Amino acid sequence: MLLTNRQLAERLRERANRLAQEGGNVYRVRALRRAAMAVLGLPWEATVALTSAKRHKLSSVPGIGPGVVRLLRQWLSQPLAATDGDGQQPAMLSGD
Repeated sequence: MLLTNRQLAERLRERANRLAQEGGNVYRVRALRRAAMAVLGLPWEATVALTSAKRHKLSSVPGIGPGVVRLLRQWLSQPLAATDGDGQQPAMLSGD
């Protein structure tokens, strides 16, 4: 099952919030939050672009950099119940 833009944005925001609570890099937190808003504003599903030859289309969206594209691709390559890449299960998937 592919994640919707809303689900991807929620995961990005959750990761940004967790990073902020842990005292992480403020610029990374800001980038993740900006990427969440950019994903929400897309007129097409980000997962379709990530799973097709149109990956470059997603990285050309303002607010979505190569690091975020890598993170989204990592999330898509994991089973739905998997962690978000840093050992933490995303809140939206853990039933919180």
